Amino acid sequence: MRRVFSISLRWHPDMPGVYAIDTVMNAMSDDWIRFSGTQWFCWSDASAQELANAVRQVLRPQDDIIVTALEPRAAQGAAAPWVWKWMNDHMQKQMDSQFRGDDQ
Repeated sequence: MRRVFSISLRWHPDMPGVYAIDTVMNAMSDDWIRFSGTQWFCWSDASAQELANAVRQVLRPQDDIIVTALEPRAAQGAAAPWVWKWMNDHMQKQMDSQFRGDDQ
């Protein structure tokens, strides 16, 4: 089932691989956004483990990564309207898919 995932990184000591992560996102998802130099959101049918493994391939050993599937009804915060539109559109698709029990 496709889900919205949050991919969070902590670079040590600098951010060398932002565009490398973008390349991984292109390979793992046909729809994603880079929220910041340390945060991506993607719409994917990959598992959290698969996403983490793919991103880990372009990280340095000292960099940290956390990948989590997001709960559609639990998103709150302050962001640009385009970010909320992307999040809300995809979270609605995720909820619809869960309620139908399908693999969209």
